[in-house]
Amino acid sequence: MIYYMSESASSSRRTGPPSRGVTMSDVERAADACLREGRRPTIEKVRARLGTGSPNTINPLLDAWWKRLGRRLRGKLPAEDESEPMHRSLEAQIQELDMLLRKEQETRAAQAQRIAALEKELKARDRSTATAAHARKPRSAAKPRASGKAPRIRRAAEKGRR
Repeated sequence: MIYYMSESASSSRRTGPPSRGVTMSDVERAADACLREGRRPTIEKVRARLGTGSPNTINPLLDAWWKRLGRRLRGKLPAEDESEPMHRSLEAQIQELDMLLRKEQETRAAQAQRIAALEKELKARDRSTATAAHARKPRSAAKPRASGKAPRIRRAAEKGRR
């Protein structure tokens, strides 16, 4: 006895955001459909049925399908339609995690941009504060006195005028 997926599972189209490539589940459905039609599943036929996927991606998945087929024919593996709800659930969870990851990446990128803008603003304020402090510095403090004799000379000059 051979176990096949239900017809409705193989003809259903995906909805929601695009997935991250061809999955084992996709290849299994396409290869099973080819087998039901009496055609030998090949990389090209599976790829044509899926409408996507590179031969380098499909080939190992199709090899794994062929290895599982013998066990399925002997009845040692459950029919694919029994595991389909689990596959759909896992795919939904993967898509949700992928969406959360993208949001987190966008948030971190926005935060990094905000930090860079704030650092730039802080440097500009530091420069303007330093410039303003330099401009307010009194001239007398900027030029030190040559010696302490100036007050005595002034007093002596004033005595001479009297």
